[in-house]
Amino acid sequence: MYLADALRVNKTLIVLNISANGIKDQGVERLVDALVINKTLTTLHLGTNYIRDEGAENIAALLRINTTLTSLDLYNSEFRYECVTYIFDALRLNTTLTTLTMSMNQISDQNIVHLAEILRNNTTLTTLNFHSNYLKDQGAEHLANALRVNSILVVLDLYSNQIGQSGVKYLADALRVNTTLATLKFGNNPIGPQGLEYLVDVLRINTTLTTLDLRENGIRDHGTELLAELLRVNTSLTTLVISENKIGDQGAKQLANVLRVNTTLTELNISWNRIERQGIRCLSDALCVNTTLKILGIIGNEIEQEVANYLADALLVNTALVKLTIGMSRIRGQKEQRLTETVHVNKRIII
Repeated sequence: MYLADALRVNKTLIVLNISANGIKDQGVERLVDALVINKTLTTLHLGTNYIRDEGAENIAALLRINTTLTSLDLYNSEFRYECVTYIFDALRLNTTLTTLTMSMNQISDQNIVHLAEILRNNTTLTTLNFHSNYLKDQGAEHLANALRVNSILVVLDLYSNQIGQSGVKYLADALRVNTTLATLKFGNNPIGPQGLEYLVDVLRINTTLTTLDLRENGIRDHGTELLAELLRVNTSLTTLVISENKIGDQGAKQLANVLRVNTTLTELNISWNRIERQGIRCLSDALCVNTTLKILGIIGNEIEQEVANYLADALLVNTALVKLTIGMSRIRGQKEQRLTETVHVNKRIII
């Protein structure tokens, strides 16, 4: 591998992305040999290659001795149980890695038992991405137990797993004592209405979580009402993502009411819901008085030409918004022109 030979002598490259290149175990071995010598590379993307047991063992061996890598992406490597175990066990000795991405790797609850034990003592990992794996309630319980004592982890991505109400409760209970986790991505899990209530209840007292991503969780208007009530008392959440949740005008109205009084939320994504004219009008009215929201995503809702006028009026008054994701292709004619002209006048806003 010519690239591996170059890495042995290169002293400037810090980020290497060789994802989706058909790299197999032999190529991984050569790359690892080079990185034993290389002292500058800090970020390595190796996702969507053909790494199997031998390759995973070599990566694990590198992690045990490498002192420069801070971010490793093994996205969509289709690791078997043993491969995942090799990587996790290496974290016992690694003292530099801060970000590990293991999305789409068939990680199961059994794998998480080992990782949870390691997280109790690990002092460097701040970001874990387990997007699209096979974690269930038991895996969530093990992670929750680790979060009770871990004081380093800041970002946890559990999007698109199989964690239900019981799993959410374990994690919610852990957030009552955890004081470091700032971002939780929990979309597309079968948490149900009760699971949402567990999260809302704990976030009334948790003061460290700043970003909550609950996209694709079937929240609907009732769940949105719970979140709106939370935003009246929570003083730490700055980003809330609830796109693709079948939220209608009633839910939008609840959010609009709380945006009039909330002073901490800076980003709200309610894209791809079922919000129509009445809901958009309520949100537009709220933007006239809100002074903290900077980013609003509403693309994929029923934003007709008439509704564009409501948004245009709000943008003339609002002094905080800098980005509005709306999907201009659905707005035609004079209403589109007026909204575009308003954005041109208000030079802060990007659509």
